Amino acid sequence: NGAWHKVRDDATLRFMFVAAVFYGLSTFEGSFMAIRPVNSLSHYTDWTVGHVHSGTLGWVAMIVFGAIYTLVPKLSGRDGMAWPQAVEWHFWLAVAGTLVYVVSLWNAGITQGLMWRAYDENGSLSYSFIESVEAMRPYYAARTLGGALFLAGLVICVLNCRATMRAAGSRADSADRPLAAHPAE
Repeated sequence: NGAWHKVRDDATLRFMFVAAVFYGLSTFEGSFMAIRPVNSLSHYTDWTVGHVHSGTLGWVAMIVFGAIYTLVPKLSGRDGMAWPQAVEWHFWLAVAGTLVYVVSLWNAGITQGLMWRAYDENGSLSYSFIESVEAMRPYYAARTLGGALFLAGLVICVLNCRATMRAAGSRADSADRPLAAHPAE
């Protein structure tokens, strides 16, 4: 109960827990994509792009956000962030945005791979390149939505960090300000 309670309530730990999950998934997916039949389907498609972004947004960005929410209060001499509820919003926007973004790319990639290898009875490709691009429209719309959610969370993070540093700065200014306004000679 204690450890789960800590992960549930400590946003730093939550970001890092999600990062570890994405790291494991990306590592497994990379090995899975190296299998020849899977590689022949996924190669040159958005599936590969989705794989990279699951590692980038899911692992790297989440671990960085966790580090930011650990370091900014410590550097500011505070116990926590200025807006704790904003950290919660950032967490859920980042997780939802990453999932929507990555899942849309995985689905787009599988659709592309299947369309590019479909042949008609004459041995010609069943779909033109333009038809495969047009089939991507809903996936790219979802990708845009996921990216917007992730970006909204990032903006909240930046504003929260700024508020945390400014609140600390106003306290530090009164204690660290020199007595004389002119420079020493």
